Amino acid sequence: MRLIDLDKLSERKYKEVQFDKHGWANQASMYRDGWNDAIDEIIDNEEVIDAVPVRHGRWIERESGTEDKENGFETVIVCSRCDLPATTFYSEDCESRTQIRTAFCPNCGADMRKDGVDNGQIG
Repeated sequence: MRLIDLDKLSERKYKEVQFDKHGWANQASMYRDGWNDAIDEIIDNEEVIDAVPVRHGRWIERESGTEDKENGFETVIVCSRCDLPATTFYSEDCESRTQIRTAFCPNCGADMRKDGVDNGQIG
């Protein structure tokens, strides 16, 4: 399925005849009007799909904030779109932290897959 902008399609309908080289302006207008009416009917009868454009992002490493540095973590993985951290798992037993580079940002929903492919990286 391809999503198209029906409003833009409607704008592309045939416009007024720009010139009348052979005196056919009335006949051309009649065909144009019939064609435009057919297009309008097709557009009006199509199912409307509310689609949201896909937002792409990427995981980036940056320097940790003061609290993380105090706990021995020098870098943090954040979303390039919302600048919020990736999903983080803490292990209090061994005082470690693991951030997972998921296919989608858990905070803003940005698609982190390169070319739609889940890379499954663990950071």
